[in-house]
Amino acid sequence: MARDALPLAEPPPLWRRPPWVLAGVAVGLSLVGLVLSSVDLSADGPRVAVLAASLLAAGVAVWRRLAAGLGDGDERLEAAGMTLVAALAVLLDGLAFGDSWDSGRMFAFVLAAFGVFAAVLIVVSAPLRKLLISLLILFHFGGIVTAITAVAPQNQPAPWLSIMAWSHVYRGYLGFMYLNNAYHFYSPEPGPATMLWYQVEYASGKKSDFVKLPDRATDPQPMHYQRLLGLTESLNRLVPPSNIDPASWAVIQERRQRAILTYGIPLHPNPQVQQYLQPELFSQRMASSYARHIARTAVNPDDPNDKVVRVRLYRVTHSILDPAEVSAGADPCAPERYLPYYIGEFDTDGYLTCPTVLSLRGGRTVTGIVREETGDSVTVLVDGREQVVPLAEIEKTLPSDPLLYWLIPIFKDPDNPRVVQNYLKVHAQMPSPTKLNERVQP
Repeated sequence: MARDALPLAEPPPLWRRPPWVLAGVAVGLSLVGLVLSSVDLSADGPRVAVLAASLLAAGVAVWRRLAAGLGDGDERLEAAGMTLVAALAVLLDGLAFGDSWDSGRMFAFVLAAFGVFAAVLIVVSAPLRKLLISLLILFHFGGIVTAITAVAPQNQPAPWLSIMAWSHVYRGYLGFMYLNNAYHFYSPEPGPATMLWYQVEYASGKKSDFVKLPDRATDPQPMHYQRLLGLTESLNRLVPPSNIDPASWAVIQERRQRAILTYGIPLHPNPQVQQYLQPELFSQRMASSYARHIARTAVNPDDPNDKVVRVRLYRVTHSILDPAEVSAGADPCAPERYLPYYIGEFDTDGYLTCPTVLSLRGGRTVTGIVREETGDSVTVLVDGREQVVPLAEIEKTLPSDPLLYWLIPIFKDPDNPRVVQNYLKVHAQMPSPTKLNERVQP
């Protein structure tokens, strides 16, 4: 006698299936992260650990659901719904990261957007899916074309369409994918490379020789050299000279003229060379980060216990030979081909050691060493005592170092071309600019 077929077991409800359980855990952890972000904690460790666990749970949930396969109809709707729940958890993670972890926040937002796009791909038909993926590929390559053509050729404006696409469509995408630097560099003509030179001073008073990044003599392979070029290029975001406050510029120039007499460091004799280049806030923060890293990792080879006390940084432009110089056999690595701009002396915490003049509302000024900047205030060390100044009260800032952001010239002696005047060596032996007796009120 034939046996009756056993009834198929009912599938468990969605909330009991492992991928959905993980997605729920991810949402729960992201809510915990939001709560922790609203609490003033001395350390971000617990919040970041919770958010990292939420991102991991969301990713594993989507992976397990997609690994189980996709059928038709309800299964695709269920998989798309779970992907959207995981994307919601990632979006909440991005909100919980806050301003202090802006890179994590940006990563989470992009990942959430990708999750929404993936959910749409799961639901739609195969032809529409191919169409959407093709449009995404076209969008990507359109961004590359925009990155190339948005740079104005010499003595010509950039195309209007490229400027609009760069400003309103592609800027965030290309920045996140890091597709702008190389294409900007090589279009329409390669520009000079940006390097970082630094000198370390130890507690014993010893100063190291200049360390150069990148350096073909020490880089183990070409890719390492190329990656370091990308790192140093982050120091090359500069304030246009026309954007500098005229009153501050007059003080900056007056100080530089005094420095010629005080320190014997002249301006570069080539009138076509830019003498002063002030980094934007982003590049200033990157320089501070580099100095802090160098201070924590540099070791005195003669005495490993000799602590680092100060780091001097120079943003160096390596000039490119023109065709006439190449045909004449000029050395592309000659010392005078390098233009070192002094971007500051930093302490071990990455703060400038020179005093800064803060012009406040009402004509008041505060002069001291900036020690810490938070979201709404800055801490200044004034005569050995800390003073908190609200950012809303600050109208402008002006560091007191007379050579800060100026070119420290290296050039051939006009009277004897065989002799190279290297004033970078002179500047390297100058004392620390920590004294307040050289400040000039703006």
